Amino acid sequence: MRNYNEVNSRKPATFSGTATAAIVNYINVSNVLQVLGSVYAQLDPADRIQEDFNLQIPLHVGYAYAQAQANKALNVINAFTDMKKMDYLGIPLQIMNHWQANTILGARSSNLFLGVDLLGDASELSTVYLKPYTNDNVVRMKARMKAAVNFKFANELFYLSA
Repeated sequence: MRNYNEVNSRKPATFSGTATAAIVNYINVSNVLQVLGSVYAQLDPADRIQEDFNLQIPLHVGYAYAQAQANKALNVINAFTDMKKMDYLGIPLQIMNHWQANTILGARSSNLFLGVDLLGDASELSTVYLKPYTNDNVVRMKARMKAAVNFKFANELFYLSA
């Protein structure tokens, strides 16, 4: 078993203590349609019909949904080879590559804002002129800064995390 709640890590999960039974909740091929159906039922229809509304899902949920689509396709020749449309009942599914597992966010794009802390202590802009090293008339730059996404109207968000 691997711990997929640690982002960008494939370290084995470690457990301590004793137990006689356990339940592991994880979105996978066998339950992804049920989870998306439950999420869909909880979305506010007034938000759901907005053109810029989408469900943001982690990568493993996108793969599970594509596999579930292929499994449900009957008598379709290319069910397992063609790209799958990433939407659920008309709501676009936006795959978020580095999200924590089992996290789904339903939001309008116009309600999410990118914030950048350019004046913070962690911000840095480095430049290197390569002429003395490689005789190329090239300047390379590297920038580091803090960034986060925030929202404007909390009542228009749907958040699911297992």
